Amino acid sequence: MAGSDENEVPSERRDKQRKATRIRGWADPGGVAAPSDCLILDLSPTGARLIPVDERRLPDQFTLLSDAHSPLGEARVVWRGDKMVGVTFEQQDPTRGDVDNVRRELGLGPVWPTRLRRRKRAQEG
Repeated sequence: MAGSDENEVPSERRDKQRKATRIRGWADPGGVAAPSDCLILDLSPTGARLIPVDERRLPDQFTLLSDAHSPLGEARVVWRGDKMVGVTFEQQDPTRGDVDNVRRELGLGPVWPTRLRRRKRAQEG
């Protein structure tokens, strides 16, 4: 774009900050259509960022389910990228943003930032 700074960070439009989850999920459109497999990259009480795993395009509206097949909420697509999809939840749930609790319910450990995982592996190995 003419006149724009390449290093300029786009303004944040979310009400709540998303937290990394990296858990398997499903986008269930309901009815007779089969759920689509996806990876839930991050999650907040108001939305999520997903990577669809199969070739099917995620529907515009669906129920997002966690790895434990627990509904996280009714989701609506608000943006689509080359490989990622951003959704907003129709109803806010303050507990949905508690990523550590969601991962604990799934029997998973906490999400470690990449540099901390590398440091931990180096200390263990």
